[in-house]
Amino acid sequence: FVPTGVPLSPTSPWLRQSVGGEGNVLHVLEDGNEVLIMEMVSGKLQVVAGTAERLFIKLADETAQDMDYVDTYLLCHSYFCSPAELLENLMARYPFL
Repeated sequence: FVPTGVPLSPTSPWLRQSVGGEGNVLHVLEDGNEVLIMEMVSGKLQVVAGTAERLFIKLADETAQDMDYVDTYLLCHSYFCSPAELLENLMARYPFL
């Protein structure tokens, strides 16, 4: 588990960095398993792939929100979770709604 609000850097113990054809790729590890893959594009980390849980955690991150990511997540969430699961996760994350 990567603590919320902790900046991702290549020296973090939960990251493995590799150099891809088009830039740096960061692999976020949890118990030795890849849970999130991010790529540096134009000086900005962009999510490339991840587990459904880690993608939601990224969506619910209040520290640095990327509106393009939010739009993409909301448009594509049905590929990895149902609308009911998304609503349940949002209600659990934001109980005041």
